[in-house]
Amino acid sequence: MRFGVVERLRRAIQPRDRSAAARVLAVALVLAMVATVGWEVIAWLQGRPGSDAGTVVTSMGVLGFFVVLALLLIRFPDRVPVVTWPAVAVLQPFGTAVTVIAADDASAGSQFGLVYAVVFAASQFRALFAWSVTALAVLADAWIVFAVLDAGPAVSDLLVVACALPMITLVLQLTNGHQDRLHARLDELAGTDSLTGLATRRRLLEAGTRALADGRPVGLLVVDVDRFKQLNDAHGHPVGDLVLVQLAQLLAGLAAGADVPARLGGDELALLVHGGPDETRRRAADLHDAVRRQRWRRAGLQPTVSVGWAASLPGWGFDELYEAADRAMYEAKSEGRDRVTGAADPDGRTSLV
Repeated sequence: MRFGVVERLRRAIQPRDRSAAARVLAVALVLAMVATVGWEVIAWLQGRPGSDAGTVVTSMGVLGFFVVLALLLIRFPDRVPVVTWPAVAVLQPFGTAVTVIAADDASAGSQFGLVYAVVFAASQFRALFAWSVTALAVLADAWIVFAVLDAGPAVSDLLVVACALPMITLVLQLTNGHQDRLHARLDELAGTDSLTGLATRRRLLEAGTRALADGRPVGLLVVDVDRFKQLNDAHGHPVGDLVLVQLAQLLAGLAAGADVPARLGGDELALLVHGGPDETRRRAADLHDAVRRQRWRRAGLQPTVSVGWAASLPGWGFDELYEAADRAMYEAKSEGRDRVTGAADPDGRTSLV
């Protein structure tokens, strides 16, 4: 429970995409400094106390520094310390407040500086952190207006800002949510076979690679329908599709937990098994038996399958696991089809008919 809370908080303060966050932050830094330089130039030309050629040159020097910093952010977003992203969003409103109060200027232009943090947080972070930064920005504005303005104008300005900033956050968060749902749907479509509803080869590869990287015992079944071309030629492709769909249902019914049933292409299916050799062998035998017992929806049909299986060995990646299971499947075909064959291992080949 405690770990779950910590993990949610950790995710909340991390940007959704570091590269995008770097670009937004870089643009915000440069634009904020351009606005500052412009303000100093106008103040100097108007003869405002405290603004002169020296302050203009200083602000331009700071602008140059921030331009370089922005370019570095865009070029090396992954080298930025993790704490930098939330720290910028949290500290910016209070930095703005201190600067504005010191200048004794609570104009609309000065208060607008709070928008940068809100836009950055709302566009680049998840809801919890985005709304927290928005609340901090409203508090910072309250500090500004009540420190600089009389009560009446202060309340009026605060009311406007307290309504505008949450609206910005709401719009950006709704946009993010829409994009997340769209991406999830596209990922689902890209990772799901349209005929069988099983995972695609890509999803199988990703799941197998993750499991092996975690050091978990993993097995793989590769399943091929025997004489599938002849079945299609004799009965038509719709019947062939029906066989694949029913076979996919049998395969999915054998999946447990994090197992991944997939269609590799054509009439070749696979099942990623989270377990060792004994569990993988058992699943292969169960599938073979299930196909033999299956009552097919088309009278006179009794297709058979050749199943090859392999269990991961130390140091293997998914390519090695797939190659071993695929080779075992072809051995099953060469030995007469309609059988289960295990891949070779250091103790010799294991075969189950």
